[in-house]
Formats: sequence, structure tokens, C-alpha cells
Amino acid sequence: MLRIFHLLLAGTLIAFVAVPALARPPEAVKLAEAMEANGCVANNVTIEAITKASGLSNEQGMAAAQALLAEGLVVEDRGGYRLVSPACDALLASAKGEALAPAVAALTVAIRANDCRMTPGSSEAIVEHSNLIPDAAEEAVQWMIGQGQLIEAGEDLQLKTEGCL
Repeated sequence: MLRIFHLLLAGTLIAFVAVPALARPPEAVKLAEAMEANGCVANNVTIEAITKASGLSNEQGMAAAQALLAEGLVVEDRGGYRLVSPACDALLASAKGEALAPAVAALTVAIRANDCRMTPGSSEAIVEHSNLIPDAAEEAVQWMIGQGQLIEAGEDLQLKTEGCL
């Protein structure tokens, strides 16, 4: 799916037709919801989870990506693609949040894969799954806690995104 975004932006599919928001294809809505639920950023780490969460085939995903790109709801960002939505804008409102977006997205996917919880026993596996170095993961976790994306539940951290809480 990430390759689809690259192809679209590389110009191989130049003929974009702007789709009014009210007529947005249901596939585009599904893709946007999946991106939002998985940290707002599609990159090499998150794309598999986004594709699975959307339930779309490659053809449907391509059409959805094309519609979102045409509307300006997906923009290129640091080697991936960021969803532009009120929830994602709020998530990434600060400069620090914007800088941490890829790490936050990778951690969101990894924590969702662990039943939306980060426990003392699962933290190493989650960090490994996210492909982040421990210091970057720790910084992202602290930022997510500060933003209310992760909430403390005893010794665990509970992810607070759609489908988790």
C-alpha cells in the first residue's frame, strides 16, 4: 500500500479528480479511519496494520489513496504519508508532536497488536515490533502519555484510540 502512495506521488497516476467531501468514496473513509486509528502516519512500519484495519483490497486501497491525495487529506511527510484530519492535527499540534509522528505511529501499531496494552512484560517486544531504538520509543511513549493517547492502568499503559477504549 505504501508503494501505491509512492506511485501516486511519483506521477504514474497523474489524473486526479477532486472528489467533494460529501461524495467521498466509502473506501476512502475506511482508509482514513484506519490511518487515524493507527497513529495518523502511513509508513513502512505502519502500512501493514493500516491495510489490515481498513479491510480493503489493493485495488480498493489504491482508489482510496487516490481520493484522499486528490482532496489533500493525505500529504507526504518524512518518508511516509500523514492523514490530515482534526484528530490527527490535534495529535500532532506541537512541533515536538510533529517530529515524533513516525515514532508515535509505529508505537501505536505495535501496542494495538498487543491488545492495546503495554505491560512491563511486553514493553521490549513492543519496542522491537515498532522498529524504534529504545530512547526514541521512550520519548514517544512519554509524549503519548502527555497527550492522553496512553493512559496508566495500574502498571500497564492502555492505548486510547478508536478500537482500544
